[in-house]
Amino acid sequence: MKAAEDQETYLWRRRHEIMHRLKVSVLYHRMRERFFNIASVTANLIAVIGITISLLMSAKIGNISALALSALSFAVLYTSFSISSKAHQHDKLATRFQLLLTDMAAKGERDFTEDDVNSWDAELHRIELGESLPLKTLVRICQNRIR
Repeated sequence: MKAAEDQETYLWRRRHEIMHRLKVSVLYHRMRERFFNIASVTANLIAVIGITISLLMSAKIGNISALALSALSFAVLYTSFSISSKAHQHDKLATRFQLLLTDMAAKGERDFTEDDVNSWDAELHRIELGESLPLKTLVRICQNRIR
């Protein structure tokens, strides 16, 4: 009986650790996605405001500034696409982590086995392969929010 209790405690601890890592990862990637979406909108807004200002200036100054702002707008647009793709990458990662959490919840709080825990852990590691190096401070913020 004692060995069965130890096994149960061990599995619960592992399940809890995996769920905690998943929750931190979901929050982390959602925060990164939000940051990149805001950065993308801001970059586009800067480009539009700059072009509008150049159109309102006198013809001679307006043409020179329009040319400079067109170059700047091109750079902002290029950066915006890059930023948007990063936001999309973080969205995909967060979704994969959330799907694994859903699978764990579907198994229930009592009907999981060691094979289930091993499978969840392996899938978590597979998803983490697609991650870039994390921002340590942001990870800490996410960990503190999850507690």
